[in-house]
Amino acid sequence: MVRPVFVFMFLAAVLDAAGPSQIIAAADPSLRRVAVSASQTSMLQELEQAMGSAFRADVEQRAGQFEETMRPIFVSLPRAGDGLLPPAGVRYLLHRVFLERNSWSVRGLEDNGQGWDAAALAAAVLGPSVGSDVAAVFERRLAGAGLTLAEAAVFAATLESFVAAESEERLAQAYRFEGLEEATSELEVLRVLDVYMASYVLDIRLSNITDQVRHELRDRAAKYPEWAATQGWVREVRESVLRSRPGSRASFA
Repeated sequence: MVRPVFVFMFLAAVLDAAGPSQIIAAADPSLRRVAVSASQTSMLQELEQAMGSAFRADVEQRAGQFEETMRPIFVSLPRAGDGLLPPAGVRYLLHRVFLERNSWSVRGLEDNGQGWDAAALAAAVLGPSVGSDVAAVFERRLAGAGLTLAEAAVFAATLESFVAAESEERLAQAYRFEGLEEATSELEVLRVLDVYMASYVLDIRLSNITDQVRHELRDRAAKYPEWAATQGWVREVRESVLRSRPGSRASFA
């Protein structure tokens, strides 16, 4: 779903734990806090039924951050008479926000001139790995007049939550691949980073780690034309993160 910016999300886990672990007019109904609260709560309740209370809590926390980022863009976009943003506008909003906030280019949100209906947008953003119950939460609302600001924030937060969970699981698999519970040296950190990125760019699943999988990953990585450049980029990102977090326990300086 998201191109190789997963590395930014998992680097914090590697560096910290070294283990897998403005003012809006009140007349606009789509931005009213009271009305928004009801619609957002309903959506969050449906997500909780589909994914559980922990997932809801994570999405709810992320949604608050997304809402503030989205607000100025949402206000600038053409909306329906009731202030709701239609699917095409939601697509553009999500594309802008993920690009500016997360540096993500999300497949399915590019402007390729196609029309956007409810099912197409939900499927494009959430992807096939997300259950139909979750996708239906957003399809139903997009099939109507569109989304409020708060609902669009929950939509974005849901995607980010799935990405974070997938990234965390891939990181844990990279540790298992290397036979590590935690990284205790610079070399071990770099080995985990390399396995993580190789599994991502080569689309190799590490859920069942066998000798054949180990050989395939290392052999294909060695033959990948841009592998050296990918390794260099990851190390540059890591150094940038380390410089911004001088107290990191995994700096191994």
